[in-house]
Amino acid sequence: MDSFKLLHFKLSAEDFEPISPINCQPFVWDTETDEAHQMPEVEKWFKKALNLPGGFHVKDVHTQIKERHLISSNITLRGGTDISIKISANDCVWIETKKKMEDFKEGQAIGKLFIVDNISVTKSMYVLTDCNDNWIIYFFMKTENHQYLASSKINDRSITLAIIREFALDEGKFIHSEIGRLVTYEANLPEPLKRKAIMDEPIPVEVDDRMADLIDDMTEKELFNMSMRKRLRLAKSFVKREEHPIIDEYIRQFSDDYDPPHH
Repeated sequence: MDSFKLLHFKLSAEDFEPISPINCQPFVWDTETDEAHQMPEVEKWFKKALNLPGGFHVKDVHTQIKERHLISSNITLRGGTDISIKISANDCVWIETKKKMEDFKEGQAIGKLFIVDNISVTKSMYVLTDCNDNWIIYFFMKTENHQYLASSKINDRSITLAIIREFALDEGKFIHSEIGRLVTYEANLPEPLKRKAIMDEPIPVEVDDRMADLIDDMTEKELFNMSMRKRLRLAKSFVKREEHPIIDEYIRQFSDDYDPPHH
């Protein structure tokens, strides 16, 4: 069996053309107030800019601890995500906002994408932005022969907002068709988004008889945790060395003896 391989594909803004830009003024941060206290206004800014149809929800989630109860596992995603775009009750785009580009944590964004991709019913996108003209987007992309962690640094909010909108609209078509809801809008995907994907599960090159027996005896929770640890070790290869501790903390959350902090 071929070993699993994920490559990093860097996209430019031009790769998403043609796309209809969304023209809007930048969000104006209050320099005297921290980001967290400005999230209600940031939420309104995204709602107005994206102008998504019914069935979509732009939510301020910065105060929420994201807990997912899946396969007997508690998944806790702490910090980072400020705004989410939901279709019905399903997150598909996660946005972290900062006043300054220097405060972007790319390792956190990449780690979160590798996690949410494994628990989300939709394909996922993670976004870092100052709500002005500094944006980084991440999503998984698949072609006939390869799969990629795709990323794009775009210095144009009108283009990036349009990319986010088309991504969400297309995922909305999937969700709404699954629940039998009439889809009354069109999604005009730029070429890279036509290849958006859920990442395949990393597979070990070889599994010997002893490992196979061990896997057969594992609980669903242990299998799930092992899957997440493999994903996050892979994510680590795309992250700058100084941000490795962020990924290491996520990996610890999926150890079988992890005891989450109590608040």
